[in-house]
Amino acid sequence: RPFFAAASLLTCNLSTLESDSSNLPCQLLSIFSEPNWQNNPSLKSLVPAITPSHVSSLFSLNLDPLTALSFSDWISQTPKFKHNVTSYASLVRLLCSHAIAYEVPKIMILMIKSCSSPREALFAVDFCRTMRKDDSSEFRYKLTLKCYNTLLSSLARYGLVDEMKILYVEMLDDLVSPDIYTFNTLVNGYCKLGYVVEAKQYVSRLIQAGLDPDYFTYTSFITGHCRRKEVDAAFQVFKEMSQKGCHRNEVSYTQLIYGLCEAKRIDEALSLLVKMKDDNCCPNVRTYTVLINALCGSGRKSEALNLFKQMSESSIRPDVCMYTVLIQSFCSGDNLDEASGLLDHMLEFGLTPNVITYNALIKGFYSAYRLLSLMEEKGLIPNHRTYSIFLDFLCKNERIEEARHLNGQLKEALSLKQKMEKIGLQPTQSSYTTLIARMLKEGDFYEADRCFHEMLSSGQKPDAQSYGSFISAYCSAGRLQEAEEMVVKMRGEGVTPDEFTYSSMVKAYGSLGLTYSAFDVLKRMLDTGCEPSHHTYMCLIKHLFEKKHMTEKCGEPGSYMESPDIMWEMMEFDIVVELFEKMVEHGCNPDVKCYEKLLLGICEVGNLEIVQRLLNRMEEVGISPSEKICNGLLRCYFKLQKYEEAAKVVEDMICNGHSPQLESCKMLICKLYEGGGKERGKSVFKELLRCGYCDDELAWKILIDGVLKQGFEEGFGELFQVMETSGCKFSSQTRSMLMKGLQRERLIHT
Repeated sequence: RPFFAAASLLTCNLSTLESDSSNLPCQLLSIFSEPNWQNNPSLKSLVPAITPSHVSSLFSLNLDPLTALSFSDWISQTPKFKHNVTSYASLVRLLCSHAIAYEVPKIMILMIKSCSSPREALFAVDFCRTMRKDDSSEFRYKLTLKCYNTLLSSLARYGLVDEMKILYVEMLDDLVSPDIYTFNTLVNGYCKLGYVVEAKQYVSRLIQAGLDPDYFTYTSFITGHCRRKEVDAAFQVFKEMSQKGCHRNEVSYTQLIYGLCEAKRIDEALSLLVKMKDDNCCPNVRTYTVLINALCGSGRKSEALNLFKQMSESSIRPDVCMYTVLIQSFCSGDNLDEASGLLDHMLEFGLTPNVITYNALIKGFYSAYRLLSLMEEKGLIPNHRTYSIFLDFLCKNERIEEARHLNGQLKEALSLKQKMEKIGLQPTQSSYTTLIARMLKEGDFYEADRCFHEMLSSGQKPDAQSYGSFISAYCSAGRLQEAEEMVVKMRGEGVTPDEFTYSSMVKAYGSLGLTYSAFDVLKRMLDTGCEPSHHTYMCLIKHLFEKKHMTEKCGEPGSYMESPDIMWEMMEFDIVVELFEKMVEHGCNPDVKCYEKLLLGICEVGNLEIVQRLLNRMEEVGISPSEKICNGLLRCYFKLQKYEEAAKVVEDMICNGHSPQLESCKMLICKLYEGGGKERGKSVFKELLRCGYCDDELAWKILIDGVLKQGFEEGFGELFQVMETSGCKFSSQTRSMLMKGLQRERLIHT
């Protein structure tokens, strides 16, 4: 297929630019035209809306390629963003069109690995093929062995064996010699589809190339024969492994066990499990899962449970697949108690059920709704376990209204029969807490309180979050007496209030103008060992600020500094002094943690005057700035373009045994070079060499991702020379990239 036919993936993403009324890519382009774009507030507000399609469209615009690289790295580190094949392809096109080839191999590999469908895998192949073939194209690029192998692996994942064969021929035409990974990928790709004969042709070529089949090669053939239901042939390959001196590992055994189970030869599979141990090979969780699944499917559930117990006694922890197999089996047999018990075990081990697990549970719990109806028709009372399973399931899946309705069903059933005063419901503590929080959010204090007491009577112990939901709701409603009573109750139960609870109370007392009570809460907080957050101090400062200006202007309380950023920007030093004085009056002496919380917030908005006065006060009282404070100050000076002051902070930090953040140092050194201060930039870099950072980390962060990407080739050469002279040691990969950077620098000079 021609490249631009498959490239419809790319063009369909570019159409987003025209249809998007907000034109997000153009907004991003405008932001990148300004310095320090990483710190632009507009960019931060746009981040949640940015998709790979937007990024692909952005790279098609007139964007500086080095900026594109920096943005690509930056956006990749945001939690919810993930590049796709088209965004990577657009970046490659941009780099190649500007003759910036040194980053292309890495991005090409990332592009191929990001393929999540056969269509995308074919797109990646055609994209690389165009770069390889077209002499007139600006994208021409010779593919490496790693690139070919990654492409083959992607095609094999989706069973695209015809494309694999074509790509292999093109690889040979390109004079790229295959390695063992190449041949094993080809063999495995064919064997997964059961194409054993075709796979053998590549084994012949593997041997002709002077290579030997390894355990992966043999295991692929075991898989291939099992796919064809040729279990005896798979056994023969299994025996040959031993004869050829190739170690049979747990994967080889598991594949053969899987083939036997598929052929309903379960007893032979079980005997192979015993032989496996005799062969000094330990079964893994996948081995047991295959066998347990086969036993459950054959109605041999007791044997499956015995094997599960045997596995657990062997210190092999079950995984999600293992639990799902058992849950499916029990749900299909209407054994919901056992299924629910397994789900509880699963969650206790920190495992998250997958969609298959939930599908099995949903199917089983719908078998259950019908049973509830039948029970009511027969005049039977559902027991505590029946409702417990339902409530757990509904709460964990945020089906709160259905859960509340099922509390109603329980009440009606009890009223109808009058056989018990109360059924001992046993939903989990988290289920109760979820219900309570939702009720309080809706302002339903009565139902929340009833649910809370039901929780206590059931034997479940509320945690800090359970109590905190009540306290926060009481504080928001101005019902502080009830909030205090709840604090007493939770402490009496041995539960310590958390930072959220205390901060809610500080804020509530402050909003009512009760200064003494607000600081009294801070004192109690510190006495229990709970560390105040910046939010706690923000509440206190906001209260003091509003109290002062309300007195001056006779205004209404609660009208100032709703935004944290505005609060730090409007900070007045006399307010900070008053904060400290009030703290001391209540026996809360400000420590380094207190200064840290305040200074980090003030540094973030660049309120340098207050920062400096706070640092002076720290020095007066004999408190040394922490590493966090110093790094905050470094970022503050950099944002304000006070690069000499920032450089001095770096030097002072290193002298005091602190580690300056490399990201800040990278940007600082680049700005010093940009402004003609290369000697100062070099001196800062020399200081970093004394800081204990890994040589490779410094080389990548400062040299490769910093000065070289920013276009300071001469600076790159100078700093590389500094590292060489200092005796720095690099990995082979790092040295290779550094050498490429030097070649680029020399090429520019010539």
